[in-house]
Amino acid sequence: MNDPHDNWPYDKVETTASNMSKDINELATALSKAQGEMGLAEKSSDNPFFKSKYADLASVIEAARPALHKHGLAVTQLPTGNNENVALTTMLTHSSGQWISCTMTARPNKPDVQGVGSVISYLRRYSFSAIVCQAAGTPDDDGNKAVESSFDAGMKDNYLLSIVSAYKVKDEMLGAQLWRELGRAQQMELWGDFNSHQKSWIRAANQKAVEADKTEVNDNEKTT
Repeated sequence: MNDPHDNWPYDKVETTASNMSKDINELATALSKAQGEMGLAEKSSDNPFFKSKYADLASVIEAARPALHKHGLAVTQLPTGNNENVALTTMLTHSSGQWISCTMTARPNKPDVQGVGSVISYLRRYSFSAIVCQAAGTPDDDGNKAVESSFDAGMKDNYLLSIVSAYKVKDEMLGAQLWRELGRAQQMELWGDFNSHQKSWIRAANQKAVEADKTEVNDNEKTT
């Protein structure tokens, strides 16, 4: 059966490996106690384009570190990669020597230093939160916002109309630019509003943009 994510026109993040020590009983006990004391990561960083706030890596670590330290837990994150993918292994260790780890990989949209750095930051933030089971933001609102758009008011319609307009005039460069400005959650939310022809066009436009970025990087390397 084909992976349903194969149809998405962006490079997906994958969990490629998870491991643990032979025993994790002491680690599990310590982590349970730490989670009971761990605070929420504060959404203190601004996304100026989408006028929203998110919990950055520093906020995530700051909220968890006191409880982790108190119960003999520590997190180590090691980035690796090849010519296309960036991998990050996150390891949660306990003073007893017990440990668990998980490795995630992602392919940067732009194969340059900034693109790689952005992916590493993204993987560090989400991997750290995942391995200690930490939440971000405000306390639970009893389900009042169970269904919430990842777009600000009016922004979804603006992007939808702009991308459809680019599709109608066959401006692949503009279509890819608009699509790549969106975050992963926003792309997923918007994807269902396109018809099959528009989806195929967006995939093709995005792939051409990725190939153009690679060509530009290769040309720059040849001239240096």
